Amino acid sequence: MMENDKLSRRRFIIKTAGALGAASSVSALSCSFDKSLTPPNEKNKNKYPVGNSDAGLPNARHGANQELLPRRILGKTGLEVAMLSFGGGSQFMNNRNGKWEPLLERAVELGVNYFDTSIGYDGSEERYGELLSPIRDQVLIATKFDARSKGPRNTDEMMQELETSLTRLKTDYVDVLMIHNVNDNDSISQIADGVYKQMLSLKEQGVIKQIGFSSMSSASKAKDLIRTLDFDVCLLAINATRYGGYAEIVLPEAI
Repeated sequence: MMENDKLSRRRFIIKTAGALGAASSVSALSCSFDKSLTPPNEKNKNKYPVGNSDAGLPNARHGANQELLPRRILGKTGLEVAMLSFGGGSQFMNNRNGKWEPLLERAVELGVNYFDTSIGYDGSEERYGELLSPIRDQVLIATKFDARSKGPRNTDEMMQELETSLTRLKTDYVDVLMIHNVNDNDSISQIADGVYKQMLSLKEQGVIKQIGFSSMSSASKAKDLIRTLDFDVCLLAINATRYGGYAEIVLPEAI
């Protein structure tokens, strides 16, 4: 890569880092460590190797800089995940073709190994499938289903959405499957007797490795789900704004 190309990519990452949502942590990290990732002398030239394959991820070698991004065990799952994950939602999708690829490649290069998406993030699963499928055994992919276009969460619709997600992701399993955005309209009893049972069955078959749910609309419902059903993972809306009271209401129950 020419020096001007490096500078162009760096300026892009710095310019957009503040607006990249879940991906912003990855972008900001890549900016912070950019100088250290450019070996200053011959002695360090192999410290952070970068792949140059024509297939898959041409500009990234998975985990090349893993020491910069420590891993932790994700709850009771046993999965080792990087302390920063990569979100495939609206902020990621705001990056047009030619711009999103370097962000995803940089995340992989830095050692990010947990990638979150959803069937509802239009085009996100396809992007993941394009660049992550060649290193599928080295990354963890979480996706979500809605299954409520006709009312309450429906198992048949859930299966249709999961099949679509697997095709888009170019894989035959997902590491984490979540119910997308549990809210006050969800019935815990309906979930328990319907999609939850189906998720457990798929987990036994190996199509799903872990099961969970996400929530950004009802802390009380999220708390009830954790208390009532045996999920492996929950994705909650917790940030510095104290939005929705999730830290106060749900986090103690999750712990």
